[in-house]
Amino acid sequence: MISGLCLTLVLVVVFFGTLRGYYFLLESMYPERIRTNEKHYVSTPDLWQIRLCRHRAGRVQGEPVLLVHGFVSNQTLFTEPPKQCLVDYLVNRGFDCWCIELRGTRSSRAPFGQDLDAISLEDYILKDLPAAIKHIQKMSGHSQVHWVGHSMGGMLLYAYAQHFGTEELASGVTLGSPVDASGRDGVNLPNLSTKFARFWPAGAAYLFRGFVPIGVRFGFGSWVSANFDNLPSGAGTHLFFNMFERPSVRVLDQITGVLLNESLTLMDGNINLREAFNSLKLPLLFFCGQRDPFLTPRVAQDLDASAADGERILRVLSMNHGCHADYAHLDLLIGKNAAKEVFEPIADWVEAHPANLRPFQEEADEDRPIKAPMQDAERMALLDRDLRETIRTPKPPAKKVVAKPAPAPKKPAVAPKKAAPAPKKGATKPKRKS
Repeated sequence: MISGLCLTLVLVVVFFGTLRGYYFLLESMYPERIRTNEKHYVSTPDLWQIRLCRHRAGRVQGEPVLLVHGFVSNQTLFTEPPKQCLVDYLVNRGFDCWCIELRGTRSSRAPFGQDLDAISLEDYILKDLPAAIKHIQKMSGHSQVHWVGHSMGGMLLYAYAQHFGTEELASGVTLGSPVDASGRDGVNLPNLSTKFARFWPAGAAYLFRGFVPIGVRFGFGSWVSANFDNLPSGAGTHLFFNMFERPSVRVLDQITGVLLNESLTLMDGNINLREAFNSLKLPLLFFCGQRDPFLTPRVAQDLDASAADGERILRVLSMNHGCHADYAHLDLLIGKNAAKEVFEPIADWVEAHPANLRPFQEEADEDRPIKAPMQDAERMALLDRDLRETIRTPKPPAKKVVAKPAPAPKKPAVAPKKAAPAPKKGATKPKRKS
């Protein structure tokens, strides 16, 4: 009995140790690529630190574009593959791109005692995004930004605009962003993986990222909602391994509710996502893919028809509409011909709606970018460099200081003796006594 229990424990330790080693191997083979030296960390009102990566051509001050990622994702879909991604295209067109990574991503820093599973969509809307927009306004010199959101990133635009208004926004672009489940046959969510993610969110992220090399090799397009026939050669294991993040249980429940329920309300019922879309007073360009299960062409066309009067354009990405392929959900940003069919319309839309400049004011201390905290490896490298420079550069010999002799004390001045008065004429000298 005891020997069997010991053997089971040994097997469990070996199994999890093997998985851990396999995961570390993948991290070393496919490290995160940040292709900019402008990393800004912004503090939110509740003391989270979220990362903004700025991409621009040199020191060009183009109009600012805020790129907001989707659920369990990060900026990778906007920045990969190199020279084939949306960020590189917009930078070449002269825009100032800011990729946000919301709270809960690997780059974010939580305040002490913060529960990751307590993160909600309201936290993104009320805390992360206002702090990011304020920072971009200060750094870019513009009072307005352009918003480009993929999936959940577009849903956040609708809710943000309904709650805060659109004064700080110049235009909006959304890609595959649903508002509810009405008019759709439903999305067949993988119940087993959803339940597992609720039970062990961190474990779900590790297992899913670990499965990426196998999935890319044998095809797992239905799992990630991507048309693999529409992906460029650079969109492989490196991209999918780095794009997935740990889910927040609360956000998972909210996103699932959007896909399964007739409506989604936020902030105690003050925001209804469909009403937010219909009443949006912002120039909006929104995309949907023919094979996207989250925002189908029929649902998108219904939304377009029922929306209030306003400047908005729907683009359906399908072969029937002249595209190279039928797009799914992820390849809205990484399709083979996305530069022509997606990126160019986005850049043209942004150019057609210029952002207002911010009134000139002298930069204050709080306007300056917040530098990332120094990591241990950086600190050790810096100390090691200083030590080497100290050894290589001998100090010049110290100059000898010769003490000057103290000046001799001055003698007191002696008053001159008075001369005796001359004897008067006719006066006799006194006789000397004998």
